Amino acid sequence: MWATAAIGLTAGVGDYPLAVVVTFIVVIILASNTLQKNRTRKRIDSNELNNRFL
Repeated sequence: MWATAAIGLTAGVGDYPLAVVVTFIVVIILASNTLQKNRTRKRIDSNELNNRFL
């Protein structure tokens, strides 16, 4: 959020909404990548657990 304010102040008040939109898009992309890595890790862990009992 601080980065958004800094971009808005340096680019001018008129570009502040654009800075907000870009910040939210970046946050969504980073969050989706993190969630995908966690899902993959959980899947690998569950496969290893299942293989131990076979």
